[in-house]
Order: sequence, then structure tokens, then C-alpha cells
Amino acid sequence: MKRVFLGLSLIFIGLLASVVVYLLTWRFAHEEVPFQAGVKGAKAEVYFSVLRTARHSFYLNPYFKSGDPQDPERTKDRERVSKLAGSGAHDSKTKRPINDGLPIPVRLTIIRLSHDLPETIHDKVYIEHELEGWALNHYLKLIVHYKLDAGQYQARIEALDDIPLLQTVPIRFDVHVAHDRL
Repeated sequence: MKRVFLGLSLIFIGLLASVVVYLLTWRFAHEEVPFQAGVKGAKAEVYFSVLRTARHSFYLNPYFKSGDPQDPERTKDRERVSKLAGSGAHDSKTKRPINDGLPIPVRLTIIRLSHDLPETIHDKVYIEHELEGWALNHYLKLIVHYKLDAGQYQARIEALDDIPLLQTVPIRFDVHVAHDRL
């Protein structure tokens, strides 16, 4: 009887350990850094680890004033940033975005860091960024969803044009697992 109990206990502990390891491999430290998207030549970079192959989202997040939603200054700032971010609406026939907002030319470079030599796995210019969503104090402008294998990475973004309208908008470069697109 003790052997059966011991055997079942070991199986249970093994299963529990497997579940914990599985859940930890999906955990990703969301990375977001300031980025001067309206200043030509401005750069931002993040370093992150991927524990399990998954699609990752790369965003430009324009921020507006936070605080009381009834505050006229906050409302005015949100409306100003909203015009730059776009509507997020799509054409019912073609499913293409109708208004992507202000074009923001950027170069996104993703580098896989290894013990030997770093390897550039993605280096592309993006101009139009679809509005994918919003939060309490910012919008989410999608650059790209990109599948990454387990490993260490550096993502670098560079502004390619001077855009005076963006120079007064706080923008953050954002990287995280695209949970809905695994």
C-alpha cells in the first residue's frame, strides 16, 4: 500500500513539475522602451529572452495624458493623439485598414544573439502601422507579428524621418508575446 501511494505521489509530483515548467516557458517579460519616433535617426532597443517558439508582437505605442477621463486637457490630448494613431476601421469588402493614421517610417531589426556571432534575422522598413487597439493612456500601432524560436534577442528600431507632429507625443517601442497568434 505504501509503495502504491509513493508511486502515485511521484507521478503526481512529476506531472505538477511538468505543468510548472510549461507555464514558466510561456512567461515573457513584456519589454517597452521610450522611442523618439518623430526624430530622424532616433533609435531604441530592447533585449529579451524567448523560452519557447512563439509569435511576438512589435508595436509603436503613442501615449496621451492619463488621469480623469472628464479632464478637458486629457480629452484634448487623447483626441490629438487619436488623429495620429488612426481609426482602426477596415473596409468591409477588402478587409484592409481605412485609416492607419500618420505614416511613421521606421526600420525594425531583430538580431538573434548567440555565443558565436549575432545573426540579423529580420531587417525591414515599415511605414504604415495598423491601429490594433488602445488602453487607458495609449494606442497600439502594430509594426509586425514575428515568430521567434527559443533564444536571446535584441530588437532595434530606428526613426527614418523627421515628423514634427510626433515630436510632442510620447511614444514607446513595445515587444511581447502575441498570445492570440501562437
